[in-house]
Amino acid sequence: VGLDSHSGHQFDETLARVQADRGFGVLMLSHEVRHAFGRASHIYVMSQGRIVRSGGKELALELEERGYADYVGEAA
Repeated sequence: VGLDSHSGHQFDETLARVQADRGFGVLMLSHEVRHAFGRASHIYVMSQGRIVRSGGKELALELEERGYADYVGEAA
């Protein structure tokens, strides 16, 4: 299920509040790298079920600019 901009913002706020109140981490999977901005402390890129790249928010920026094509098939 996709989120529009307003719903996405509400989701972010709710998630941040629950994380702060309860002190837990969240694993989020998405094909939309923009969902990682401002939220993720670490990002993993997977190809064919394997992690092929990891990094912080700088990786999200790189993926937003360049896409995933460089990583497709790396796990083979």
